Amino acid sequence: MIEIDSWSIEIHLENDYSIGSVDNIRRYDNLYYADDCNKQNVVELIGIRCTVTGTNALLLADGSPKGLNQSSFIIHGEKIIVCVGNNLFCLNLNDLSLLWTLRCDDSCCFRIFSFENYYLVQGELAISAVTYDGKKLWDFYGKDIFVTPDGNDEIVFSDGRIYIKDWDYNEYVLDRDSILISN
Repeated sequence: MIEIDSWSIEIHLENDYSIGSVDNIRRYDNLYYADDCNKQNVVELIGIRCTVTGTNALLLADGSPKGLNQSSFIIHGEKIIVCVGNNLFCLNLNDLSLLWTLRCDDSCCFRIFSFENYYLVQGELAISAVTYDGKKLWDFYGKDIFVTPDGNDEIVFSDGRIYIKDWDYNEYVLDRDSILISN
């Protein structure tokens, strides 16, 4: 569970949740599936609950599961954007209504960042730039997956540039428009 005090929000990894079961630990009033989600192959479920209003939502996606951590979501104004499976979900924080979803990777989305004037998503296979209203600007693919064996500093931002490492420690330097500066 991750708590966000300023919004009284709890986020839970709910991969043991069974739709329609009375045996679930938590109940969700709103179930949101990713666009084009194979509902027979949901692999990641993330629950969001406002502890003040009682509003709640369960986000469901296919792709590959990756878990939940502080980099799996970002608060931007009155929105929360969450990586779930291979998708991003954007919800209004006031009522947890779904604003948009977007598939950003063929496998899974690990982390989301705010960079320049868009969101940057670190997926397993792609780095994606997404506008604040959920439109994909670009994808960048490397020679291998965008994680390193030691899990350290796969992506760093400095001087308006994006520094990315893949599994073999190949380093890519991109500008804000995904132009490869060096490799």
